[in-house]
Amino acid sequence: MVFEISLSYRNEPSGRFVRYGDSAYLCAGKIEYRELYSTDILMASNVFGSEDYPEGICWGGNDAPQNLRSIVAGYFSTPFNNDLVSLDAFEDNCRDIRSYVRNAQYGQEYDNHKFLCYGEDVDTLLCLDAEKNVTSFFTLLCAGFKPLEGAEHIMLIPAKEEVVFKNGGKYFGYQTIPDDVGKQWFVTQEGLLIGQI
Repeated sequence: MVFEISLSYRNEPSGRFVRYGDSAYLCAGKIEYRELYSTDILMASNVFGSEDYPEGICWGGNDAPQNLRSIVAGYFSTPFNNDLVSLDAFEDNCRDIRSYVRNAQYGQEYDNHKFLCYGEDVDTLLCLDAEKNVTSFFTLLCAGFKPLEGAEHIMLIPAKEEVVFKNGGKYFGYQTIPDDVGKQWFVTQEGLLIGQI
């Protein structure tokens, strides 16, 4: 299963990255020499669209989850029905994906897919906007993290959940992947960059 979340960038002080959609589909992938390869896409249950363009998950009367982790949890905890893709067709598609993997039926991924993180235990993606937080952006830029090509004011940094114990206190937040000198950075749950750990 592949889950996607779509974020839009808005020039608003209240929030720059706004969730506007999600999708799920069946597709196996592999990474070789930092290049992405994948099988054909097959439809999953409870998803609008087609194999050429899986449009989005049908949440029925439920509120749509607001982050990728809750999308995955909500998808698997919501009962499937036969409205969009029958359960029999979903099972057949699962079987076909396993066959693609066994027979190594992979093709090269499209150029618009960017590989951000290799071999790391990642829980989240830190979305950093230079216009909103110049100091943090410049600090992480100097540490070796790179902005997006074509959107040099945006930085996406993979991170994992972390708890730091310091002077008898317990601090919840996120630890980035290593920078250019192998150091990791701690960011609070509220998005405040604290420093290297």
